Amino acid sequence: MNDIPLTMLESGEWAEVTDVSGNPNIVSRLSELGVMNGCKLCMLQQGQTCLLKVGESRLSLGCLYSDCTIMVRPVV
Repeated sequence: MNDIPLTMLESGEWAEVTDVSGNPNIVSRLSELGVMNGCKLCMLQQGQTCLLKVGESRLSLGCLYSDCTIMVRPVV
């Protein structure tokens, strides 16, 4: 399966992060929050501000989208 931008995931869909690029400060912060290459996450809610499940945490991403690109590979 091909890599797609995180924003293309459907609600309830799981994926593995394959690349996080962009503003180094944002990439570092996302890594601190658990969003890094190899991590698995679930799109709980789509939209300008999406809600993700990362590990045992829920993470809301809004303004972070504009300064970075998160590529994922859907997990079947």
